[in-house]
Amino acid sequence: MSKILMYHSIGGGTLPEPGAHFYQVPLERFSKQLEYVAFVTGQEEGRVRGKGQIDRVKGQGSRVKSEGMWQKELVTGHRLQVTGTNGVRPASPAGRRSAFGRRLTRGPWSLVIGSEITITFDDGLLDNYTKAFPLLKEFGIKAYFFVMPAKIGSAGYMSWEQLKELKANGMIIGSHGMTHKILTNLSVPELRYELFDSKRILEEKLGSPVNYFSIPRGFNRKKIIKLAKEAGYKKVFTSDWRDNDGYSCGRIAITAGWSDKRFVNLINNGFTLRDKFKHSLKKSAKGMLGASGYDKLRTLILKRDELKRLAVSD
Repeated sequence: MSKILMYHSIGGGTLPEPGAHFYQVPLERFSKQLEYVAFVTGQEEGRVRGKGQIDRVKGQGSRVKSEGMWQKELVTGHRLQVTGTNGVRPASPAGRRSAFGRRLTRGPWSLVIGSEITITFDDGLLDNYTKAFPLLKEFGIKAYFFVMPAKIGSAGYMSWEQLKELKANGMIIGSHGMTHKILTNLSVPELRYELFDSKRILEEKLGSPVNYFSIPRGFNRKKIIKLAKEAGYKKVFTSDWRDNDGYSCGRIAITAGWSDKRFVNLINNGFTLRDKFKHSLKKSAKGMLGASGYDKLRTLILKRDELKRLAVSD
């Protein structure tokens, strides 16, 4: 099972634009999400934070105990056991049926060991460096950071030196266009500026190839993919989770309001029927209104919601 997660702001510091708070994931919640990603992907032997510990069990794999938010479990080769405060007891028959690398279910939770989960960040915000980066290092997780050369070093955005530090620590830097414009509104020369020139500048400043591109604002067309290939990008990351043709990589946008339970269910079970229906409505609205019309309507709605939110907080 492979999923690509899309983040923007972590823990605050998001630039003041309509709807920005929707993508401002609280730091504590992001930390828990990384903990779970590290666990289900087998990163650092499924290490957990806080009071958690891992004990090697000779000939049986790794025993994982945690006093954190994720449930206490023991994976031993070919069976699942549940660790409690009084030691280890056998799993329920439903849990015992699963082997290492398969779905493990107990109560309202389900767990997949050996999943492939990719973490990405769009926009190059400063809090990606100050707040997300330390946690990524702690959990041993590599991530993609898609940035805009025209914004690098500006207030609220990462600097070139910070990007170089990310790269030196194994993070992958990609292009998010030169200026974050909606690409479907642009002419071919303008598109070449966004795709080709942003790649060239990043490569010159960072001293290494830039192989990945993230579509700004989620508006995409075949001509954009064609030009991305011409520019030399190996893959393009989109905002549509259904994109998976080997070149376009669809992502799941993680927003501030996601509960821990929703995050776990999404990782293991994918989107619900309700989520898929809402996504279809959104796509239909984009098709009928066009990029500019949809963006104007979205901005008006977000501004209204922002005013309501501020009124409640006051």
